[in-house]
Amino acid sequence: MVTDEIRQITATFDALLRISQIEAGARKAKFRAVPLSEVAAALSDVYTAVAEDSDQVLSVSTFANTDTLVFGDRDLLIQLGANLIENAIRHAGPGAKIWLETGSGHNGVWMSVGDNGPGIPPEEHERVLGRFYRLDKSRHTPGSGLGLALVEAIADLHGASLRLSNANPGLLVRVDFARFDEALRSDAR
Repeated sequence: MVTDEIRQITATFDALLRISQIEAGARKAKFRAVPLSEVAAALSDVYTAVAEDSDQVLSVSTFANTDTLVFGDRDLLIQLGANLIENAIRHAGPGAKIWLETGSGHNGVWMSVGDNGPGIPPEEHERVLGRFYRLDKSRHTPGSGLGLALVEAIADLHGASLRLSNANPGLLVRVDFARFDEALRSDAR
């Protein structure tokens, strides 16, 4: 019991430290061309079995013939996706369908994670991005309430926008990035 509490405290401090480093821009030096399709494939390799162990299904799609190249830190982008998938696995419940999609359009490149679980009420969408905030119904599950704060910090570092919406049922989280060439131009300014 004490060991579990120590692990939880250590994980909380690690997450806070990581958020602080990201917000300070300490990882910008590691930015390179990163295909979000490769990030999605890496996440699929890890989380498909994790979802199955929780009696859930994770599907991963990259829309064909789309350029998903962004300017970013591959490890942080994997962390962003991992946090979103882990939240879906933790909160969507047994039998849930979870999906990870990447693609591009006229306005840039995107990654989204959705599920058909209970979702988050729209009036809570902004609050769940805050540090240590947890919905009342999730207080019985492990976690520190820092996962979405970390996702938001990573998105901000990459100049990306983060949007939560209702998946009817469930939650859809979409992160919109500038295309690689556009991000390079704006980063050079």
